[in-house]
Amino acid sequence: MEKQIVERNLRYLVIEMFWAAIFTGCVSFNAAYMIRLGGSNLLISPLTSGAALINALATMPFAALLERAARRKPLIIGSLAILRLGHLALIAIPWLSSWHAETMLLTL
Repeated sequence: MEKQIVERNLRYLVIEMFWAAIFTGCVSFNAAYMIRLGGSNLLISPLTSGAALINALATMPFAALLERAARRKPLIIGSLAILRLGHLALIAIPWLSSWHAETMLLTL
């Protein structure tokens, strides 16, 4: 591979790892945030295990979609944007409704 391509890919990797570190930091406090909003143990359990279930169910179909797509970049950027905007929406949950913990679980 050309040196320019490798350096570009390394830059993209570092940028994505920066956002992944912020995302991981936010996700580690989701359970505490839900408890603070009044969530029960019944709501905490799908919060902690739901991400793994969604990843297991969505990985194969999304990979097949990416293999068939001629333009992969918009799909990847769009999925990352939706994920990040969804977590940004968590900020507004305390002001949205009286069902705070349930709304948080639906947002994630």
